[in-house]
Amino acid sequence: NLYLKFKEPETLAVLNKNKVLKDIHKNDRCFILGTGPSIKRTDIKKLKNEKCIFVSQFYLHQDYASINPMYHIFSGMSPHINGKATYDQWLSFFKQIEACVPTETMLFMNY
Repeated sequence: NLYLKFKEPETLAVLNKNKVLKDIHKNDRCFILGTGPSIKRTDIKKLKNEKCIFVSQFYLHQDYASINPMYHIFSGMSPHINGKATYDQWLSFFKQIEACVPTETMLFMNY
C-alpha cells in the first residue's frame, strides 16, 4: 500500500524536507512545461524571468539553459521506478543532466 509506505520513518524524514517549499511562491505566477513534439517549435525565451517548472526531458530544448529554470521534475525517471536500467545507463543520464541543467535549478526526483 502506497499510503503505508509514506508513513515509514525513513520516507517521512525525506518528505519532511520538502516542507520548506510550502507556499514559497504563493500568489506568484508560475509556468509548468511538459514535453512533446510541439515544444521544439515553442519560443520559451519569453519565460526567461518567470518562475518555471520543467518536466522530464525538457532540458534537451535548445533554449532551456538560457532561461535559467527554477525547478525541474524527473517523474518516473529514477532507479527506484525504472529498475531495468543499467548502471551505465543511469550514469549517462546523470551526466547529461549535469551538462544541460543549470546548477541553480532545483531538481526533484522520485523517491
